[in-house]
Amino acid sequence: MFHLWGGILIIRALQGIGFSASSTSGSAIAADLVPASRLTEGIGYYTLANTIGMALGPGLGLNMFQRGSWWLFGAGTLIGIISLVTGLSLNYERKQSSVKKVPLFLRPPHMLKQIPN
Repeated sequence: MFHLWGGILIIRALQGIGFSASSTSGSAIAADLVPASRLTEGIGYYTLANTIGMALGPGLGLNMFQRGSWWLFGAGTLIGIISLVTGLSLNYERKQSSVKKVPLFLRPPHMLKQIPN
């Protein structure tokens, strides 16, 4: 019994790490790719698509599993592995910001936060 629960916890932890990484990076990439004039609309559509997927996914998955369509989970795993390999092979270059970053040691003293003793 312990081996079963340990395996489930490891798989669930990996799933959580993957979800947190993909949701954070996906939002950042969406914000970077959408034109500034339509940023709120683009982020809204991106968030709506994620919310619908998270709302409908568990119910649809449970329904398919109860109807004997368990093989779809294997197909989903295969698609996930293919997506992971494809995603790792992508070379995403971020847009260059028009704001120049000044190194910390070159900033004027009034721009530095005072560190309490």
